[in-house]
Amino acid sequence: MAVTRRSGAAGKTARSRHDRHKAAATQPTPAEVHCPPRTDGVERSVLVASTRRKLTRDEARGRAISAVEAVVAATCNWGVLGEDWNVGDYRFLVLEFWPAEGECLYIQLWTEPGESVVVEACSGAWTPSARKYIRTPQRAALRALGYEIGGRARNFEKRWRVTNSGGARALASELVNILVNIFGYRGRQPLLMQYCAEGRAHHEPVFNGLVIDDVRRMLAIAGMTAIPYEPRRQPTPGSESNWPPASNQLGPTNQPAILRELQRSVLMVEKPFTFAIVMALKSKPVPPTYNGLSLLSVLDDGVGLSDADLIAINDLIPCGRFAQDPLGRIEFVLELWLNGITVGWFVSMMEAWARFRNQAAELIRRTRRANCPTAAESDDPDLDVGDRPAHRVRTVAH
Repeated sequence: MAVTRRSGAAGKTARSRHDRHKAAATQPTPAEVHCPPRTDGVERSVLVASTRRKLTRDEARGRAISAVEAVVAATCNWGVLGEDWNVGDYRFLVLEFWPAEGECLYIQLWTEPGESVVVEACSGAWTPSARKYIRTPQRAALRALGYEIGGRARNFEKRWRVTNSGGARALASELVNILVNIFGYRGRQPLLMQYCAEGRAHHEPVFNGLVIDDVRRMLAIAGMTAIPYEPRRQPTPGSESNWPPASNQLGPTNQPAILRELQRSVLMVEKPFTFAIVMALKSKPVPPTYNGLSLLSVLDDGVGLSDADLIAINDLIPCGRFAQDPLGRIEFVLELWLNGITVGWFVSMMEAWARFRNQAAELIRRTRRANCPTAAESDDPDLDVGDRPAHRVRTVAH
């Protein structure tokens, strides 16, 4: 069978046409170049290059509109939760040009998923060098478009509801009109852009439960020193380290098994202050994994504090609660849920726990001063539990 060969010139023409189409298909779009899905801070770039001559209004608009449409659509269209964005994500876009050195005219927008787009046009309040370009005619033109002074920068502000590509094109058209018709952009300077796509959430490994060694390591990151639970045979009255119970308080039945369970689920923290951590809500037996924990710190021996006092201070504490331990002492308790947490969250909770515990201790001191204003020890915040006289009548019910 005869094979007809294409002439060399025709073959080269077909190949070059194919290569051009292939190159065009693989060439990144303006949105891909200027608006990545995530940025590390603010990225600056030239959106539209400058021209050698001053353009007419129509020429300036025609030169800028397609690029502005692309970046506005990329900034305002969010896509699907979990795939394209997460809770806390935000983007902002600034389009600017500099008529002269030190003189900047700009429009900017801020967008979050499901919210109206906040659009601002500079008024000169934040940039005094631009005021000579934004006089009465320009202000009147912006107000005619629905812009009003507002926000921290006292710019001209307006809100847009962008839900589809048509809305993004309409917004881009208005932005270009402001640049060209109101601010006087004519192409002699490059149209610059600033873009940021970040979020208020940080990406960290997420725990859906903790083993006790996880807690010990996170405590170390928080600057706290923890030791394993070691029960004492004889409790020492007034000592904060008596919680959890000593071995003689566990009863005669299956003491070794109970002790082993306590050692797997309890930590004692010595620094920066003494408290106990009790793991709770076991979610997996091997290794023992928990979905909750309780933080317990003994604050007072309870002598002279009534049930009414305990109820009153519980109403005052903003977080956590006061309770009594088996010896009648007043302890402060904070319970935490450990599902979907990060190391950063745990460390911040330990910092908050220290603040709440100090507030709780101050409430106890105030209550004691109110009950016994003449007692010398009531004004001494450095007294340890058990240092107060033991002859007072205990009024707290057990």
